[in-house]
Amino acid sequence: MEELIKFFDIQKVRRSNPIFDLEKLNWFNSQWIKKLPDKELLLKLKPYLKKPVKNDLLLKIIPLAKERMVKLIDINDLVSPLYNLPNLPPLPKSANTILKKIKESLCGIKIWNKDIIYRTVKELFNKNLFNKKEFYAILYIAIEGKSSGLPVFDIMEILGKTECLKRLKNAQKT
Repeated sequence: MEELIKFFDIQKVRRSNPIFDLEKLNWFNSQWIKKLPDKELLLKLKPYLKKPVKNDLLLKIIPLAKERMVKLIDINDLVSPLYNLPNLPPLPKSANTILKKIKESLCGIKIWNKDIIYRTVKELFNKNLFNKKEFYAILYIAIEGKSSGLPVFDIMEILGKTECLKRLKNAQKT
């Protein structure tokens, strides 16, 4: 705000009707969010959360979410997969086969981190020659409840192995 006051000049104000550009405002807002330090953004996000999220969990999400946020309230859509099992849209017929194979592959992982999860899933994908778009959309839907969102392997690491296997199993039932 101080910066705005510093550059404001009443002499440059015109009598003509002002033009309000929502798109430009959203762009400026998204740039502001991206530039905020994570801990500062955490404090600004707290009042906008529909459900409470622990600070340590939110600090893991912020670096992933800030690139996708336009307004502070956008955090709710991005953290919603962390609360509980997502409501799943209808999945294609191939989903059960794909989900079963993903679940079997992930069960063998001893150290649960995004890089190992990614390598395991990619190896499975390459070995089975699935349709790439369909394969990853099914994985996203099973984990996050929608076909796109925050980076799925990061979210899988944050959720933990048990929760991810539970979500994969749940998605197989639909």
